Amino acid sequence: MASSPVNEQTPLTGNQRDALESMHKAGHVTGVTSAYWELIDAMGDDAPNKDQISVWMRERPEVQVHRMVKKVDGKKNSGGPIVPPAMVMSYIAADTLFVPAAFHTDKKVYKAAIIYVCALTKYVFVLPCNLQNKDRPMSTTAQKGFEEFISRIRRAANDYDLHPLKIRTDNGSEFLGGACKAWLTSSRMNHPGFYEHTTTTGSRSAGNPFAERAIQSWRRLLYAQYRAVEKQWDERAVPRRQRRFNWVPYCDIVTQQYNERRHSTIRAKPADAVVGTDPTYVETRQQIVKAAQKAYGGLEVDRRQPAFSSRSNRVLNVGDLVRTLIIKKGPGLSTWNAAKSNKVSAGNNWSDDIFIVARVHAAKTMGNSTYTLAERDDDGQPGAGKKGVWTRQQLQHIPPETIQHLPVAPVASPAQPAVDDDDGGDDNQFHNAASAHPRPEVKSGHRYKVNDVLFFKKKYFEEDTPGAVGGLEVPTLRRDRTGVVLKCTREHPNRVRKGAFLYTILFDDPPTTVERLPARGADGIDPDDENVEFLNDAAV
Repeated sequence: MASSPVNEQTPLTGNQRDALESMHKAGHVTGVTSAYWELIDAMGDDAPNKDQISVWMRERPEVQVHRMVKKVDGKKNSGGPIVPPAMVMSYIAADTLFVPAAFHTDKKVYKAAIIYVCALTKYVFVLPCNLQNKDRPMSTTAQKGFEEFISRIRRAANDYDLHPLKIRTDNGSEFLGGACKAWLTSSRMNHPGFYEHTTTTGSRSAGNPFAERAIQSWRRLLYAQYRAVEKQWDERAVPRRQRRFNWVPYCDIVTQQYNERRHSTIRAKPADAVVGTDPTYVETRQQIVKAAQKAYGGLEVDRRQPAFSSRSNRVLNVGDLVRTLIIKKGPGLSTWNAAKSNKVSAGNNWSDDIFIVARVHAAKTMGNSTYTLAERDDDGQPGAGKKGVWTRQQLQHIPPETIQHLPVAPVASPAQPAVDDDDGGDDNQFHNAASAHPRPEVKSGHRYKVNDVLFFKKKYFEEDTPGAVGGLEVPTLRRDRTGVVLKCTREHPNRVRKGAFLYTILFDDPPTTVERLPARGADGIDPDDENVEFLNDAAV
């Protein structure tokens, strides 16, 4: 007689319940999926299924109070996924997280840490920070963390020539000042095409999603460790004044626990993914693509937002006038000064200054378009560029008639093109979700830009001339692969008769840098829409 199927109604066995109790006591029960895969590693086929674990967790009061909230506000005006190239450290994200203060053995106070994460493999490293009574960690600590993170990945991948292609941080002084800034600048000079550093817009955490998501998971593991220690204090009746949790020694333990857990996006452990063999980097990237299609498949591109944007201005155009969102932080204050109230309902939510849309980074298939802005000079013309990349939700469209009510000279018509692009090819384009192409064809110059990620079909590598594509034209290496634009150059740029436009491309599978690839002409990359496709700009 066949045994009945196991489901959430099937009671746990004694061994299963003991295993869950042991995990909970050790602070390892933070979610159903993570607990399930840890039990699979420990018990094999005897492990409970996810439904059984879920029922067990829902019954535990001490687990209930720490459950994650669910977003129930419907379809989001979300940015699209960032799919990194299939190379380890092709995209590194770093951010600071704050933790309750701890007095470590060196007699210093630690109340923050910096987290570093590889966007492809999800591998993380966390470094505790001694703030020395300052609001932010020192830049020397951030530099030390970058160096240690890179060193660990090199050892794991057994490749000591690896360098990060792109680095993403916020605008904190630990990243933009002092030793860290000098180190990043020096690294870029010594390794052209690598260590490109971009920052988020203002204090917008959504601009650094890899770091924010890693912080969320890492902090949950740390607090689970704290609750496990707290339970031991309760069992031993430790007086409250003697309860001091020093989280610094647990930092590496929690980080190792994170890296050795199966990550739901890549369906592998980060510690295995960073090695690049099982799974390979290409397989890891394929899992990210599948997860992105599942997560973002139902979203609208550049969705109209009632009471905020109309169908005509849901996507802004070059030359449009806008005000920028004032990001309010901190608790609300009881004051008649709207700027100091920290309450959106009190008003003063948008900038006094009016800016001009200088460039549109158009959405292609998923997510929303983003925008680069320029300040208005005294004549109403585009002036200096404004730092950052902005989303539609952070920009309030201003009709041209507003200029009539300003105590300054009128600005030129918004239809007039703003700042000249490098190739002059998309100043007067019509940008919307249906027709905009992020890299339209140009009559001269380079169609693609440094840091663009391109998809090359197998047919592109079918060349008869040896070395035409850096050896990737060999029949055994002909396959679909991605490539990152490292350089856009031109032969003899200082001569009267200038030469051809050229690209330097870093291909994956295997990682190969190929110089002097023609941009234009019959064999050029730019006109080859059949075999070359733009994926995304790693700089945004």
